[in-house]
Amino acid sequence: MKRVAILGATGSVGCSTLRLLADRRDRFEVVFLAAHRSEQALLEQVAANDCPYACLSGVSKPPSAKGCQVFSGATGILEGLEASTPDLVLNAITGAAGLEASAWTLEQDKNLLLANKESLVVAGPLLRRLAHDGDGRILPVDSEHAAIHQCLRGEREADLRRVYLTASGGPFRDLPTEDFLAITPKEALNHPTWDMGPRITVGSATLMNKAFEVIEAHWLFGLSAEQIEVVVHRQSIVHSLVEFRDGSVMAQLGVPDMRVPILYCLGWPGRLDFDFSPFNVHSFAHLTFEEADRARFPALDLGYHCLELGGTAGAVLNAADEVCTHAFLDGRIPFPRIVETVERVLASHTSGSGARSGVNLPFVREVESVAQVLEVDTWARNEAKLWTQH
Repeated sequence: MKRVAILGATGSVGCSTLRLLADRRDRFEVVFLAAHRSEQALLEQVAANDCPYACLSGVSKPPSAKGCQVFSGATGILEGLEASTPDLVLNAITGAAGLEASAWTLEQDKNLLLANKESLVVAGPLLRRLAHDGDGRILPVDSEHAAIHQCLRGEREADLRRVYLTASGGPFRDLPTEDFLAITPKEALNHPTWDMGPRITVGSATLMNKAFEVIEAHWLFGLSAEQIEVVVHRQSIVHSLVEFRDGSVMAQLGVPDMRVPILYCLGWPGRLDFDFSPFNVHSFAHLTFEEADRARFPALDLGYHCLELGGTAGAVLNAADEVCTHAFLDGRIPFPRIVETVERVLASHTSGSGARSGVNLPFVREVESVAQVLEVDTWARNEAKLWTQH
């Protein structure tokens, strides 16, 4: 019986995980559930799973729940993790807010089921070091990285040539770029394949989410920028491909359902049964792959640029994108300004200019601590907010 903590429990990944665990109560016990502000949904999950610990991190006073200790506030998640002593932590928090929990999990030698890709984007060197020095593993829940993880099982690192991260291309893969200024939040949230939260869905429309995945692949698998290629695959059936030095290419295929990679991570190193309609190869007889259009999706170049820069560049990229995405969803900036502003904030950090705020936070090459990363995160958010006001 494995004790499981789910962070971001009321989001799409959290809900999918709970549906899977409901049919496997003989193998898993839900001991901690955390959400930001979705009080009613969280309390219903607590009751349905007899969960002894929970947290609402976005409120100051915790609600009461029969048979459950509820934590709250900025420190609530770490307090809940300490109290619940999980064996597995599934981190599906959105944004840099998930970093501290990711670091805690690896410091405690627990396996980290990572749906919070931002943890690796902002502090990849730190988390990779924690995983290397301890007994905890990072198991990627993102479908693309779960696919690579499966293709590399039993393979030698020296035999790997490159990986191909597939992207659906989002809702604007065919829209003329001259029409991008008129894109509305509703249109950006209408993803053609996946059902995700607002921030990730907009990131799939700009392909910033794929830029994050490039950085994530670098830290998860020790790949250079030259070994990571993004291709547009509209059907979202091939989740990633791995090419080896002898010319062999391995791919992981499956229906676009997040329960598949979640179940893979829950069952690792084995596999768990999944009662669902089996894959029908005849339903997907035509699979296409296209080169990603860098002119249409300039966010991709920012991901590779951050790999080149290293250090705290990823923290700035994530923080600025989060602020700009919210500004777009609130109707304060047009769609193209998301990536344009992120690029400006990143340039301010690497040049030490403090372009809008006048506050210079020197670019740091070595990521050494969570506190250091969060300081950069705060600076980048403040800088981005000033850019989105004009």
